[in-house]
Amino acid sequence: MFLSKTHFKRANQLFIQSDYLGAIEEYNKAIALNPRYIIANINKGNACYKLTDYNGAIECYSKAISIAPNNTQPYYNRAIVYGLVHQYYESLEDYNKVILLDSNYADAYVNRGRLKLKMCAYEEALNDFYRATRISSNFYEAYFNCGVAYEKLGFTVMAQEYFKKAQYHKNIDAIIIKNKSSFFR
Repeated sequence: MFLSKTHFKRANQLFIQSDYLGAIEEYNKAIALNPRYIIANINKGNACYKLTDYNGAIECYSKAISIAPNNTQPYYNRAIVYGLVHQYYESLEDYNKVILLDSNYADAYVNRGRLKLKMCAYEEALNDFYRATRISSNFYEAYFNCGVAYEKLGFTVMAQEYFKKAQYHKNIDAIIIKNKSSFFR
């Protein structure tokens, strides 16, 4: 157990240094010592993703899901990768699972909504973006995507209203970040 954590920590350091191949080697060593090491499987998937080895990433996330089927992170990550490789229905299934496991996962609603935009399901996408704004009222990406969906539906006045809301919330986020950083000087 101790040795697997040593390899895991080394892998994380390599990942931070953008040495994704080295990180994968170390994650493999950690997983070989502890095959049920869920976070090592997830992080290995993240390294594969960084290398654009999407099949490798999907495989790692799938293994993590088999180890811990109630953990949202591997479903969420796999949904993103499925979307990148145009496997939209698989992606949609994974976002649905994330939301089933955690109905307050705002990012999952936004990403599922974006996926529905790609699938031309604009009204369904709007519902996801609305849900995300109810979970996180300053989530400017959700407001922006509401604007996109309204635009696709031909409601330009509503679209403009949501684009303005998105800009407002984005500016608020920037002010909060600036104030936090100046607080620590």
